Amino acid sequence: MIKLHINGVARKVIVDDSFPMLTEFGRLLCSYSSNKNEFWISLLEKAYMKVMGGLGDFPGSNSNIDLHALTGWIPERVAIRVKEADFNRDSLFRYSRVENGEEGEFW
Repeated sequence: MIKLHINGVARKVIVDDSFPMLTEFGRLLCSYSSNKNEFWISLLEKAYMKVMGGLGDFPGSNSNIDLHALTGWIPERVAIRVKEADFNRDSLFRYSRVENGEEGEFW
């Protein structure tokens, strides 16, 4: 059982431990970790897909829709066009820290 908060409502979702596999290559056909001992990513995706209607009825989404449904956070999408003349990496990845009025770099 996995507890998800979908659109602010707690949901308990029952999932099993079977995952779709691409048998000729022995790879999972879902999200997974590069650490072979971690299954939480695959289990979380399976639970989310079950809540959203399953693979057969899933209308599709993008990371913005999924993050909002799972966290309530309203993400901002920014197009990164490195080849454009006015692209400025430094200004794109800056943010203001609210704490103590300090400014910081994203990385």
